[in-house]
Amino acid sequence: HKVNKLLIDVRGNPGGQVRLGRQLLNFIFPNVGHPVHQIVDETKSIVNEALANITLYESEHFQDEAQLPLELDYMEIDKLFYSRGNRKRTTQSEDKKNGACASTCSQFVKHIGVKHLGRIVGVGAPYPVDRDIRFDVGMATSGSVYNYKSVQEIRLNEIYDDYEINRDKIPNKFYRIGTDLSWSNKGGYGFTDESSDQLLEYKIVDADFRVEYYPYNDSISVEQQRFSLYDEVLKREKELLDADTPSPPIKCLSWEVETNNTQTPNNCKESLRNDPYSIYGHPCSVRGSTEAKGRYSNGTAKISEYLTDKCIFSHCKVGYYR
Repeated sequence: HKVNKLLIDVRGNPGGQVRLGRQLLNFIFPNVGHPVHQIVDETKSIVNEALANITLYESEHFQDEAQLPLELDYMEIDKLFYSRGNRKRTTQSEDKKNGACASTCSQFVKHIGVKHLGRIVGVGAPYPVDRDIRFDVGMATSGSVYNYKSVQEIRLNEIYDDYEINRDKIPNKFYRIGTDLSWSNKGGYGFTDESSDQLLEYKIVDADFRVEYYPYNDSISVEQQRFSLYDEVLKREKELLDADTPSPPIKCLSWEVETNNTQTPNNCKESLRNDPYSIYGHPCSVRGSTEAKGRYSNGTAKISEYLTDKCIFSHCKVGYYR
């Protein structure tokens, strides 16, 4: 079915399998470009050494199911990855789950944010102490998560007897019943050149605009209540951007580029002559030289109009990347 606008509600989403999030992203935004998967670093620790032995065993005996570390320069399996120490060692994340929009969900939304694939709306009540505080669109954006129970399972379950794990190095149970702990054992980096050395766990990706509405509650299941929220989002978008009246001058968020009817000989000629696999368009007049300069102090995007006398690169055609 053809739709003019797609709203993706990820409030309270705890994540899931990374590959499904990547597939959905690639399906909805075919111009997402490279990379689609995240680069991660694994922290060196005693517990991670035990986890590495599990990965080594599974990659050797269950190659059709296990996560295989990739050597990025030659795009081949790196068999020594988990047995070699280094200041920085990388591979691609596979699957994990934890949090709330967290984990895979957070990677999904922050991927959209750093590559500007769509507009992001922050929904909820404002922070009462500082109403100008920034709104991070996701949380717990690590490469993978482990917890206390998983480690104890390795220490006690006989299924791991063949994995050559030194169980004496694995911590014992907590003294108090009910004590729990979870942590990120891998840190994931950003998906663009500018964010490729920044851990998304700590990088704030801002919402483009906000809608003050009641906090999300899992007990809200009446469809009309959800539709009411979505209606508020659309009303706010129309208020800011005159979304239903696309007549000139068209309003835009600072990072947006208008590409409709721009690939013509009388318009953005660069895409036709010098760069045939790229899409060029008209930038927003408040586009900053950096991401921060195109946003207000609270992180929301500045709003203005498109510069129809100027053309800049927007994105690559599907199947190509820079």
